[in-house]
Amino acid sequence: MPSPAYLISGELTLERKKDGKKQHFTAGQAVPETVDTLHRGITGDEPVVLIMFYAGGADEPLTQYPCLGRAFRGSDGIAGDLTLK
Repeated sequence: MPSPAYLISGELTLERKKDGKKQHFTAGQAVPETVDTLHRGITGDEPVVLIMFYAGGADEPLTQYPCLGRAFRGSDGIAGDLTLK
């Protein structure tokens, strides 16, 4: 399901697992959806506030979890938790 966001406040860095590519976003920017790839979000010192937009049907899942319960370590050595809570 497409799920772009708008960053109201704070800073957010998205990191893809497969190649470590990072994208940095600040308040006032749109955050494109990241699909079909494992990724994590890293916040700055301030809390992040996002408005998420979900463009799907009533019975469509928001996301799929290909590897529940696993974690990956980013290029900075910090683990990203992929466990559904």
